[in-house]
Amino acid sequence: MKLGMFMMPIHPPDRDYRTALREDLDVIIDADRLGFDTFWLGEHISAGAEPITSPLLFFSQAIPQTRQIKASWRRKL
Repeated sequence: MKLGMFMMPIHPPDRDYRTALREDLDVIIDADRLGFDTFWLGEHISAGAEPITSPLLFFSQAIPQTRQIKASWRRKL
C-alpha cells in the first residue's frame, strides 16, 4: 500500500516566518520516516496564513532530508 499526505500549511499570520517554514518541513521529514510515499502541499500565494509562496523552493529543502517521499504541489489561483 502506498501512503500520501496533503497539508494546508496554515499558521497564525503573526508567527515568525522561519518558525512556520521549519515546522512544515519537520512534518515532511516525519512523514518520510513514517513511510509515506508522496506529500502534497497547497499553494496560496496571497494568503497570509499559508506562508509557502513557492512549493518548489520549499520542497528543495526537504530533498536532502528525506529518503523515499516524493513531493507534489497543487497551485490554486
